[in-house]
Amino acid sequence: MKKKVLWILSITTSVIIFSMFFVTEIGGIQTISTSKETYSVGEEINIHFKDFRIVRIACSPEDNSKLQILKNGTTGWSNVNHIISDNAFCIDGNFVFNAPCDHGYYYINPIISKNFTWSRIYEYKGDVDSCLLQKSNEIVNGTMKSYESKNIQPGVYMIKFGNAQKTIEVV
Repeated sequence: MKKKVLWILSITTSVIIFSMFFVTEIGGIQTISTSKETYSVGEEINIHFKDFRIVRIACSPEDNSKLQILKNGTTGWSNVNHIISDNAFCIDGNFVFNAPCDHGYYYINPIISKNFTWSRIYEYKGDVDSCLLQKSNEIVNGTMKSYESKNIQPGVYMIKFGNAQKTIEVV
């Protein structure tokens, strides 16, 4: 009888550990919180987010540990934070290059807990053919998306982090 109980306990423990590993590797468990639901224009928004995954794939499309901020407009939700998917873009007339990550690796880091103070949005203004590279004071030629940086505007915003999301309002 004792062997049977130990065997069942061993199998149950293995299934639980395998399930946790599988679930946290695929999507993880993410949470987002803010101090309140409604903010005034010009007020900084402190966002606290946590990510729990036993194994994480870094530098790959499967890594959903990116904080996204979207605004609800006439055409639906659109990205307004500085994490923009294109590699090269223009913000306030200045060239910004977000180098792509060309390798992936696994690492073990069960919990990531971070705070982010949000005060600016990036509004899409259209495509441009040139933009200033401030470091060398040279013009970069090539079609890229152009964004304008401004204070958070009134509206409804969705903050997303992996599987977690939170909606707030700025009035």
